[in-house]
Amino acid sequence: MTSAANLSSNAYRPPWWVWWWFVVSTILVAWDTGFVLMRPRSMAGGDLHWLWSPYALYEKVDLVYSRSWYDRRDGFTSAQAIMNIVESVLNIVYLWLARRESPEAVLVGFTGATMTSAKTILYWLRDWVRGWDATGHNTPWDFWVLFALPNGAWIVAPTILSVVFYRQIARSLRVAAKTKTL
Repeated sequence: MTSAANLSSNAYRPPWWVWWWFVVSTILVAWDTGFVLMRPRSMAGGDLHWLWSPYALYEKVDLVYSRSWYDRRDGFTSAQAIMNIVESVLNIVYLWLARRESPEAVLVGFTGATMTSAKTILYWLRDWVRGWDATGHNTPWDFWVLFALPNGAWIVAPTILSVVFYRQIARSLRVAAKTKTL
């Protein structure tokens, strides 16, 4: 449904691509969070590794996920995974509100999407300020194909969503200001 229809009906109906982004990203982020918080059992050689077998490759691409970093007890990865839980809860609340066609879904979606992009940018900045200590060992092909492109989606898509939600919130605030309800 168009944005103009959303304003006139007081019902929020997200475009299909927004709905699916929140569904798919919630599943993938939950899977990633499980891997990180279940280490070392989720890592190669662990009894639960079968649930996260693709991470055997990713542990080599992004050393933040590796056994050596786990053994160092570097807390960044686990702290980021805990923030993933908050992100996933916001995504689920967004989906629930959107399913109910609640206009409040826009605010929750904005908050979750902004948090997701900021958290992912922080993840990249951590690597950059430390001289690419987690990903700099990769070939250019592996860096771009196995790290940058898949992880970049968690910057690009949430940033686009944040802009979409911002515009919806700003439009609603302008309408409310004209009706003197603020």
